[in-house]
Amino acid sequence: ALVDPAQAATPTVSIAAGTTNVIEGSSGTSVAMLSVKLSAATNVPVTVDYATVDGVATVANGDYVAGTGTVTIPPGAFSRPISVLVNGDVVPEDYEVFSVALSNPVNALLTNATRNVQILNDDAPLLSMSSVTVNEGATATFNARLLQRFYQPLTVSAQTADGTALANSDYTAQGPTPLTFPAGTKGPQPVAVPTATDSSTEPNETFTLTVSGAAVAAPLTKTATIRTQLCVAQAQPAKYAHVVVIVMENHTYGSVIGNAAAPWTTGVARSCGSDKAYASVGAPSRPNYIAMVAGDTFDCAGNDSDPAANNCHPSSDSVFKQVIDAGGTSRVYAEGMNANCETTSHGLYAVKHNAWPYFPAEASLCQQFDQPMPATIDTANLPTLLEIMPNLCHDQHNCNVATGDAWLAQTIQPIFDSASYLSGDTAVIITYDEYTNLPNAFASRSATSGTLLTTPTNHYGMLRTVEDLLGLAPLGQAATATGLGPALHL
Repeated sequence: ALVDPAQAATPTVSIAAGTTNVIEGSSGTSVAMLSVKLSAATNVPVTVDYATVDGVATVANGDYVAGTGTVTIPPGAFSRPISVLVNGDVVPEDYEVFSVALSNPVNALLTNATRNVQILNDDAPLLSMSSVTVNEGATATFNARLLQRFYQPLTVSAQTADGTALANSDYTAQGPTPLTFPAGTKGPQPVAVPTATDSSTEPNETFTLTVSGAAVAAPLTKTATIRTQLCVAQAQPAKYAHVVVIVMENHTYGSVIGNAAAPWTTGVARSCGSDKAYASVGAPSRPNYIAMVAGDTFDCAGNDSDPAANNCHPSSDSVFKQVIDAGGTSRVYAEGMNANCETTSHGLYAVKHNAWPYFPAEASLCQQFDQPMPATIDTANLPTLLEIMPNLCHDQHNCNVATGDAWLAQTIQPIFDSASYLSGDTAVIITYDEYTNLPNAFASRSATSGTLLTTPTNHYGMLRTVEDLLGLAPLGQAATATGLGPALHL
């Protein structure tokens, strides 16, 4: 902005921008010192008024003493201080801020007029932490947090203790483990506790984690619940009543299984079974989804277009129709889809991840049974075959591994907790469309816990596994593919 020539020689008066920190103290008052400055000395006095202004810190709450006045900078001087009193107490409070504002300058122009004063907590803060529930074989991660920031680094100690779960048998004992919160932070500070798998059928088990130390107001203890083993090598059913397939996106085996960001998926794979040599059969996404349900990529490879492009023509039945023809029920749940069997992608819904709309001969079936994802899955009335397609975020296509894993835990865990699964007549398969080698997990009560295969297989092998479990003839290249049922004891 242009300056009026008549004011060109007039100095500016300001209070430095930013924040002045002051430690609160446990009693009495502490002094917050601020400085009012001139841009140049003058031969006349400069005055400016100041006043405190409430923020989160308020006079009414007794956080500080209200201050008002006039600062006079004499001729030849450049600055003068302002002091504001902060009240001490012994109540743990998060950092609080108020401000000091300048106004009404005389013989100077006012530039920056406000500076914040931040009151730093020096009282022992309170802890926050949630209990956790994990599948056997997964890592139980507690996240310790401070409810109030502290003015200097703060160290506490974390230690596990047995409940019905026993250290170094059901879980790996931790502690005493130091956790240090840097000054002015709340965390979280994670404590990861691996749990162990075994082949026994047992009820849910628990252990605790206690975080304590002289620097915090009180210790905090929370509980980890280890769910009953998912896979216990019980007798296999002659034919499964239900198979549930969940398809995720665009990861390799090691980027999910064993990744700390995917504790739930890792827990399922390690509690049950998986294959480290599982390959995709095409690129990009669409041919893999077609292959998973029809035993071939047909002319659908190399392209992810919606069905309207008319460049993908599966010429065989889908496994969905195969199940219906055999007297069973099929459902596809596609998250983000607004109406049954939508053939146009929009928002977080991608038709390329939903194979059934590409089968024109099955359009009437698709219109009935390819449905938007419900808010919750009715685990008491599962269809014979259920294929679940998360949206582009939850399937990890657009979002990270942790986001997809959390969605799986929330959405699929109720199936594992259901009477249908626990009775032994339901199998659950989690797989990815690409990239080789694909993350995967195969679960049923009959599966042998902790089975890790290196048997070369692919999406045709997954389809063969589904068809074997449901007593169906294999479609297309599934006929010569390696099904994983026998090796995993499904």
